[in-house]
Amino acid sequence: MALPSYATPAQKLWHYIYIAICSLVLFFLVMPLLVVIPISFTSSPFLQFTPEMLRLDPEAFSLRWYRLMMGDCSDPGITTVCSDNWKIGAKKQPVRGSGCDGFGNNAWYSRSARP
Repeated sequence: MALPSYATPAQKLWHYIYIAICSLVLFFLVMPLLVVIPISFTSSPFLQFTPEMLRLDPEAFSLRWYRLMMGDCSDPGITTVCSDNWKIGAKKQPVRGSGCDGFGNNAWYSRSARP
């Protein structure tokens, strides 16, 4: 955005300081994504950059963490808890979505079932 010709030197200075502040905020918000997203494709048992990943070796990349997130527990080298309970909870949820307590339990049903 161009400054008008009648802007004072103080206004021009503030404009450039404002642009610098906005750029820094944007940088610090986006930079973690530029690190986390590539790490999420690692094939190692831990979320880390491996030397193979840095060399862009295709064997170092995998969709392992995304399969675990979706409940595919067939990987023999699993080091985290793997469960597909979120799928079961989604099936219990009524169509109108009257209430879910966050653990896959229908809060409306559990309240109505009590004596």
